[in-house]
Amino acid sequence: MKRTLPCWRRGLLLASLSIGLPALVAQTAITVKNPTFADADTDGKPDAWKLYPDFDGISSVAGGGVRLNDQSASQGLGVVQWLPAVEGTQYRATVELQGTGGIFVYLIFTPRIPGKDAEVSQIKLLEKRQWANAKAEKTAITVEATAPAGSKHLRLWIYSPNAAVADVTVSSLKLESLGTVAVPPSATPAPAAATPAAPSAIIPAGPVPAGNLLQNPSFADADGDGAPDSWNPYPPGDGSTRVLATAPGGGLVFKDNDKDNGLGLEQWVPVQEGLRYAASANVSGNGGIGLTLIFSKEKPNRPGDLKSVQLTEKSNRASAGKITETVGIAPAGAKWLKVWLYSPKIGVADVIVHQLTLTASTPAAPAAGSTAAPVTTSAPALPSGLTASLDFETGDLSQAHQGHAEGANVTVVDASQGPVREGRFSVKTALSKAQIRAEVPGHRSNAYGIARYGWSMYMPKDFDAESQFSIITQWHSWGTGRESPKDGGPPTCITIDKGHIHLKLQHQGDDGWTTKSDYLKLGSIEDMRGRWTDWVMEVNWQGPGKGGWLKLYKNDKLVLDYKGTTWYDDKDKGPYFKFGIYKGKSRWKGEEANTILYFDSGRMALGENSTYKMVAPSAYAPKPVKE
Repeated sequence: MKRTLPCWRRGLLLASLSIGLPALVAQTAITVKNPTFADADTDGKPDAWKLYPDFDGISSVAGGGVRLNDQSASQGLGVVQWLPAVEGTQYRATVELQGTGGIFVYLIFTPRIPGKDAEVSQIKLLEKRQWANAKAEKTAITVEATAPAGSKHLRLWIYSPNAAVADVTVSSLKLESLGTVAVPPSATPAPAAATPAAPSAIIPAGPVPAGNLLQNPSFADADGDGAPDSWNPYPPGDGSTRVLATAPGGGLVFKDNDKDNGLGLEQWVPVQEGLRYAASANVSGNGGIGLTLIFSKEKPNRPGDLKSVQLTEKSNRASAGKITETVGIAPAGAKWLKVWLYSPKIGVADVIVHQLTLTASTPAAPAAGSTAAPVTTSAPALPSGLTASLDFETGDLSQAHQGHAEGANVTVVDASQGPVREGRFSVKTALSKAQIRAEVPGHRSNAYGIARYGWSMYMPKDFDAESQFSIITQWHSWGTGRESPKDGGPPTCITIDKGHIHLKLQHQGDDGWTTKSDYLKLGSIEDMRGRWTDWVMEVNWQGPGKGGWLKLYKNDKLVLDYKGTTWYDDKDKGPYFKFGIYKGKSRWKGEEANTILYFDSGRMALGENSTYKMVAPSAYAPKPVKE
């Protein structure tokens, strides 16, 4: 569903809202402006309230209440009001709701009201939130928090996140104070020293912090709200197939039996550039989860904004029955670290995380004369004309969309661990038994127009090209706007089947809103075994009758020259490019060694002024003589 900026002109109504304050403010009650969400000035928005995010989908309900009808998984909906707060006062919000899906209820304390909503995360002193699952009958949830030292304002936020779909009616909300408690004085951290210009090595700005840097590393739930204190669920659970909860006796119950949605728990920690950070997880149960460290320049306002501030990422799979460690060095410019326990949307896990630690140390100095590469490096600036790069020269997956792979068994390797097409690193993809995919997602093109893609693939000699098809490259149509009619198969992709390689081009048919797929043969794969194969695809993404075309090159030789429809009408965005290996819902039943593929030299350029050489792997480095 496409959302536009609000064109609606409807009032909002929320019943039963009352607030009181303790005697320390002379028993002066805080007056909530417009507690019924009336629209007296008829401007289409409830007076004295702010909609954030401000998209269509919020409406009043006959008899009282506000409806958040959020049918988009890419944009959220919310209702916000700022209230005065007093440090040491304990606040409780109680919300009654019904419907389908769920919402978050937030209490956020700040020293001031920021000029922009995006600045809340930068100044907040404390954030407490509770996920509320809606049901057919009315249910009530509460969230409590104590205003920390320095608090002057409270942000009350009812929010349907951008990763969720919901149709929820909030019929009543009550916010009240529960008295006061002693709070420690606020502490202002010393500013970090300026980074020297062009240093030969990153020098930490201050002393190395000692001990476990995580708050609540054993996942206790002291306030009894059902969620581990100081941790943020992302993506959140649903209390049924996706569960995050404190385990009896301590630890985290992490249960993901939903193959269509992910599950995760995150905590942000301030860091010093140049220090080595090591996260260690002790996990038991069945399956495993990702243990990821993401360094960034700042904390993003929304999870979906992380890519714009992310610097590097390191990730390992924390398997049940093992103690797993993920290590990364904070790169230049790093100020924050996201510690993330994550099960992807196609993953299944039922584990208990008994303890999680995060420690900092000074990296060991390299031996004299050593030229060893650092653990991670910041991504270099893109050459002029390029839109995106997947050459893995950061030493990790930070160049991928949202900084991580789709599926399992995706590893960045150096030349000592596997073949490398150019530079120091490539990526290895493989499937263990019963797995579906191991892919690296790239970035989207524009909705229409010229796009050029380059990449290189290394196929080991023992790759199984016979027993089950493999999709090795995709231009996926998910999230592009109006949903395309299905044809029962994948979108535009390159496949290997029965020893041959094919291009499936999926596009709109000539008889209205239908789908047509052209299957174009590209020949045998035998000359691809044991060596790198360079690919370039140039395409003009267009609907019927708009002059579309597609050219595909293999090792700089034209192997396909197609003219005709390549895309669909009524799209908001173009497809997103990804490579790896995908076996489909039937799952792989063979051996992992027979699914291994390596990828490198991925690039995308857009527009009329882009050129073949901007993306062609051969324009950046000759293929290795010894493969």
